[in-house]
Amino acid sequence: KQFNNFNQHLFAQKMDKKPQLLKKSSRSDFDSDTQLYRPEFQASQHSDANKNEKLWELMSTYIPRDVQTIQTTLVNHVEYTLARTRFDFGKRECYRAAALTVRDRLIESWNDTQQEIQAQNAKRVYYLSLEFLMGRSLKNALVNMEIEKEYKSALLELGYKLEELYEEE
Repeated sequence: KQFNNFNQHLFAQKMDKKPQLLKKSSRSDFDSDTQLYRPEFQASQHSDANKNEKLWELMSTYIPRDVQTIQTTLVNHVEYTLARTRFDFGKRECYRAAALTVRDRLIESWNDTQQEIQAQNAKRVYYLSLEFLMGRSLKNALVNMEIEKEYKSALLELGYKLEELYEEE
């Protein structure tokens, strides 16, 4: 699947206050209530690793996948990113807020992928194509991250249908 940017993602599961790294090929192996921990990379690669332990602690987990968290992050983007209120919140704003919440989750994976590539000292190949057609990226991202069902439920409770938001793209 497109979501897997490197062979296997490392996830940690909290046990006895110390995360245990698990190799998983898919986030769907966890239910939506399971807290997923981000992979840790050698601190020696990062000069500021010991400088701000609180920052590392706050960024140690992935954004939860449950319906309540999706709704909370969506509403936060509506008010603080899009500068809208509950009185002028339409389908277009809902689409934009949903896209921003999906982007937040993609950024977490992107950052971890870049750290993994750097840790492995992997070679990179760059390719530029002038005929690149992406298609609808919101639906692709939700399907690839295996969270479409949670987004559908979260949006339905807020009075929006995910299928209608796909049409806004």
